[in-house]
Amino acid sequence: QAPGAGLPPFESWILTKAAAPLVSRFLARPQARRLFLREGERIIYLLVDANEYRLNESVLIKRPIGIEDNSRAWSLSETAEHVMIVGNGIRNLIIQLCSGHRPGGKFNVAKVKPQGGLGTDARKLMRQYLDRFTRDLDDLRFPKHPTYLHPWYGELNATQWYQYAALHHHMHRIQAQRIEFGLLNQL
Repeated sequence: QAPGAGLPPFESWILTKAAAPLVSRFLARPQARRLFLREGERIIYLLVDANEYRLNESVLIKRPIGIEDNSRAWSLSETAEHVMIVGNGIRNLIIQLCSGHRPGGKFNVAKVKPQGGLGTDARKLMRQYLDRFTRDLDDLRFPKHPTYLHPWYGELNATQWYQYAALHHHMHRIQAQRIEFGLLNQL
């Protein structure tokens, strides 16, 4: 499938109609922050544990829930790069929403795919990304409006985008663990 093709229809329906409303209702922003950081730290741990070859080696894995099919053959470094691309975009979006501004344009899933080449810098960059995300958002007031359209989950406000960022980390931490497992099985 091409980047941006989305999730299988039933999975998309479950995530949109069941999971997203539950998360929105029961995952308060402080808990989302903790999940965001915990899953980010777990990704860093997997990066630190890998040598340069293993960081950049693509592995075909079983697709985790919430991840497009075309994202199954990434390396640990590419996974971290994608997490940072999306997370930095979400951080900027939340800042705009918290200031009362609804950005123009559409979120393009195809534009957040990794380019590769981070190598061992992925570790340091991931740490900087986690620190900046929380530092920039910790003191903001999160209004319920305006919202911005997520291509799969619908209109989300600033808090819901923060919750999504935490869940995005969770999904890609699972992906990174599966990549690591695949690498270990290649030895």
